[in-house]
Amino acid sequence: MSLDDLPTTIFGGGQSGAGATAADRHIDPRLDGEGSLQVQLDSDLQIGKAKVFAIYGKGGIGKSTTSSNLSVAFSKLGKRVVQIGCDPKHDSTFTLTKRLVPTVIDVLESVNFHPEELRLDDFVYEGYNGVMCVEAGGPPAGT
Repeated sequence: MSLDDLPTTIFGGGQSGAGATAADRHIDPRLDGEGSLQVQLDSDLQIGKAKVFAIYGKGGIGKSTTSSNLSVAFSKLGKRVVQIGCDPKHDSTFTLTKRLVPTVIDVLESVNFHPEELRLDDFVYEGYNGVMCVEAGGPPAGT
């Protein structure tokens, strides 16, 4: 999997932008002076027809359930979907993948924060009905 394999739909419904490359998406990966990959997004980047949804609120109100169901519903409509979980318990990505997936920070830590050593498969997991899942994690509850 490469950057070009990620859907342009981020956590919601939208068109996939089939055939778009990293350059088409204004992603400019560069190596810094120490050999680490730095990714800069063009400040004029347009998401195009992608829809971005954010579900938030206090604890215990069903955010993970709602976001997981929305992601699956859009995927069943033929949309390419990425769900980004931001929960210390990993509830939304667990619901979709049926396993605890590592956070992006956990994966970066495993390669001593050298992202050039990673593939998207290292932190993007396929869940129910093809929903792609990324877990950002979050602060412990109550903090």
